[in-house]
Amino acid sequence: MKYVLLLVMLLSTSAQAEIDCSRHKIFCHIKQLRPDMAKKKAMELSNLIYKYSKEYGTDPAITVAIGMQESGLRSIHRSVTGLMPVENCGNEQEGEMLCVQKLEEKRIYTDFGMFQFHHRSIKWYKLNFDLIYIHDLDYIVKSHVQILKQKIQGCKELKQKAWSCYHSTTPTKRNLYLLLVERYLPKQKKEQP
Repeated sequence: MKYVLLLVMLLSTSAQAEIDCSRHKIFCHIKQLRPDMAKKKAMELSNLIYKYSKEYGTDPAITVAIGMQESGLRSIHRSVTGLMPVENCGNEQEGEMLCVQKLEEKRIYTDFGMFQFHHRSIKWYKLNFDLIYIHDLDYIVKSHVQILKQKIQGCKELKQKAWSCYHSTTPTKRNLYLLLVERYLPKQKKEQP
């Protein structure tokens, strides 16, 4: 009897673990693109994307696709290495400090979070850098959807493809971005005019 009860419990638990993709389309799309993402994190991300997309009137599938293009739906920070001028002060001569500028190689972070907010965009949109840097998922998704909504409104003439202005309004850059992001859209979204 104890084994039968254990078997019933296991079967009911695995049945509860199954997700209805007709009800949770965003979650299933995320898991299709990132099967390695933990279910709990995928559901949290899915719920946030759904919530803010509904609030701001954007397409959640576009947000998932942009997140895939920008970071593979990972919270990462991108950096570049460059030369920065650094003042090196030393040797005091006749009461004056002698300072020499030299170039040192430094690592500079340029893009942050799942949607790769560029450091200039963070300043422009007055985003809370601390919440982006510590990977506050709610703040990051909400900020992305707000920016996406503004970009769509700024490119209304592009109709269904207005979201492609998220990356750039320059036609050649925008068209390339459009192709890159569309790879991650569900099949029915790709076929729309």
